[in-house]
Amino acid sequence: GEIAGALEGERAFDPKATTRAFAIACSDVDQICSLPAIARAFAAEMPRATLRVVSVDHLEAAGGLGGGEIDAAIAPEHPLPPGHHAADLFEQDSVFVVHRDHPCAHRRLTRERFNAMRHIDIHVALGRGGIGNRAAEERLAAHGLRRDIAVTVPTFFAAAVVAASTDLVAGMPRRLAEAIAEVAPLAIVEPPGPAMVFRMQLVWHERTHLDEGARRFREIVVAALRAPPRARGRVAATRQSSPR
Repeated sequence: GEIAGALEGERAFDPKATTRAFAIACSDVDQICSLPAIARAFAAEMPRATLRVVSVDHLEAAGGLGGGEIDAAIAPEHPLPPGHHAADLFEQDSVFVVHRDHPCAHRRLTRERFNAMRHIDIHVALGRGGIGNRAAEERLAAHGLRRDIAVTVPTFFAAAVVAASTDLVAGMPRRLAEAIAEVAPLAIVEPPGPAMVFRMQLVWHERTHLDEGARRFREIVVAALRAPPRARGRVAATRQSSPR
């Protein structure tokens, strides 16, 4: 936290000795797909520190990254508010999932079929659609695609479970869809029109920008996610701020 950071700021930061707690916010997509790599790297680089992972709901309720509780967040690329910094992590594309016996599981998903289906929506931020949700809606609308929402859930995992047991369809990052389809009766269908690709970033607030411990924490996260396994998505080139 900030108090521990201030105390450590009086002496050189030692990642091997620090007992600080570092908090990162992310959706359940990254809790499932990115957290294992982050946790491994964190344990190796800061063996005595604590990694705390919180939801997007918690981030919003805590006053955002400027609230003093959370050090960084994983989020889709978006215009940053004043006092925030970001480093690119990777790109991921989105697909749709239906249960394995769904008629659309075995044929191309056309615009007409997509618009006729009923959908599951995901609202990760205090009951509202988040950054990725709004971006997806804009891209779908640009290609004449619309979603007739039947159910709204707070997590992507819940959306996948509902899709696996109904005739509803849910959109989500491919890396999560592939992971869940290994253990659930789901089929992955490609979206009609161009692929929807989103750049993911690590975002932090100015209050921690010069904090040596927070900077080292950001470097660990960025390094872990810029060298991902195949399922995590394409590595993105560095733009905007570095984690330093």
